[in-house]
Formats: sequence, structure tokens, C-alpha cells
Amino acid sequence: MASKRKPKNSRRQTVARRRHADLQKRRQKRFEKRRHLIAEVKRRRRIVRHYQAQRRAGLSEAEAATGTATWFDSSVATVRRYAKAYAEGGLPALQPATAGPITRAPQIPLACQMLVVTIRTLLGWCGQRIAAELERRGVCKLSHTSVYNLFRRYQLKVRTYHPKAVRNGIDYGRFERHRPNDLWHVDFKGPLQVGPYTLYLFVIQDDFSRYVLDVHVDRDCTADTAIARIQRAFQLYGAPRQVMSDNGRAFAAVWEEVDHRFDQALRPYGVEHLLIPPYYPEANGKVEAFIKTLSHEALEVY
Repeated sequence: MASKRKPKNSRRQTVARRRHADLQKRRQKRFEKRRHLIAEVKRRRRIVRHYQAQRRAGLSEAEAATGTATWFDSSVATVRRYAKAYAEGGLPALQPATAGPITRAPQIPLACQMLVVTIRTLLGWCGQRIAAELERRGVCKLSHTSVYNLFRRYQLKVRTYHPKAVRNGIDYGRFERHRPNDLWHVDFKGPLQVGPYTLYLFVIQDDFSRYVLDVHVDRDCTADTAIARIQRAFQLYGAPRQVMSDNGRAFAAVWEEVDHRFDQALRPYGVEHLLIPPYYPEANGKVEAFIKTLSHEALEVY
């Protein structure tokens, strides 16, 4: 019996489904946060009402506060703080305060700000790299968060590889494994026209350390090239637990129930092959980010 071809997915429908699922996830998070907030305010109001009832019953302030703290398994200072806040501000005053210390934003010298803008505009470096380079050279000490705040202040583009119409509504989360050699990302870059030649780059990158294990230049982007390079990486660095790739012809079959040659090459090493969702290259984002940096700082200049 002939194999059946895999059905093609519409990009518009695929992105719309993912956007809807991520919007639902974000709404659920906001709902849970609001539900916990309301429950905490109600608990504090019950404490205040119990304390006020004890006072109206003729008990002294110390007896009312101690009895309320014992009943609700809280401290006497907490009971008094809730009662004072409710008396001064009513129910809104019982809302939990924002976690973390309240600090003033550091004042960044104008020369340092202009230097950050210049580096971003000319070289396209990310916030982490700019902050590390400025500190290494002794220019100024900034966090990468402050650098990204400067990007927003001077309206510098942060995402240049994904259209806003598609990104809107999608909840991008940080994805990272917890030890090296647990997951490798692989991808092809090309075609690159160098004189009369058409070339392709094959990149292998470790997910945890972001160490680039291999950057290979070849005349094609076939499964044979990918298999040869990844087997060479296995010999040098050992086999990982999983390898992640996109759905290109070098990595995935177009027929249902057909084992691709790339999967067959990984099986003797006990390596699991993961395919990213269609039309969602961000799942393979670490190697995509490296290829973007390589293209911007080396290939485009060349």
C-alpha cells in the first residue's frame, strides 16, 4: 500500500490557532492572579471584622488583637496593620503591596546612552552583549535591562525578524534545558551566493550553553550533509539526548508513516529527534538567533 502524503497546514490557520491558545493561556494566568488577589483581600477583611467585633464586645485592644491573631493563625502586628489600613483607606487599602523593593532607576550619563544607541544602530548587538562589553572595557556598568530600556526610550527596534501582525497575541516564553548535551539545535542557512557558487551553512548549537558545536559550509542542504556533520559532532562531543530541527526536507519526511533518513541515522546513538511546530521558527530560536547574528556581523559585511 502506497504511503499517504502528509496534509499541508495553512500558515494563517496555524498562526491563528497558536495565537488563540496563547491568548487563552494569558487570560487564564490573569484570571488566577486576580482570583488569588480577591481571596487574599477577603481573608484580610475577615480578620479586620473579627478584630472589630472583639472590640465592640468590650475587649481591650491587646486582647482583641491577640485573640484575632490566634484565631486566624497570624501575628498580632499583622492584625493591627490590617485594622489600621482598613480604617484609613477602606477595602482598597487591604490589597497586597507589590513584591520587591521600591528603588529609583539609576541615572545613566548621556554619553553612555548615546554610545549604547550607536552600538545598537551600527552593529545590532543585543542588550546583554552591549552591557557586557561596556563593563569589560570599563566604560560604564549597566544591566541588560537598562540597555533594553534605552532601546525603548530611543525607539530602537528590538525584534527585526518577526512581523508584528503575527507576533501579536503570542505568548513567547524562555525555553532552556538545565544541563549541557541534553538538547542540540540544528539548522541550515542559505542559499548564499558567493561569486558563481551557491553555498549553505549547517549549524549545530547546544541549548544549555549556547556553544556552537559546528558551522559547516557546503554546496547543498541535503540530509546527507546533515547526517555527516552531526555524526562527526557525536564523535567529538558525545551524543545528546535529543536533537531539534525544523520541518525541512533534510530533516522531515513528507509522507505519513515513513521514517526519514535523518531519524534512521540518529537511532543507533539513542538520540530522539524533535520537530518544531510548523510556521513557528521561534521553537528553534537559539540557532536561529546565532544565524541572524552571524549574517548581520559577517555574511552581510562580506
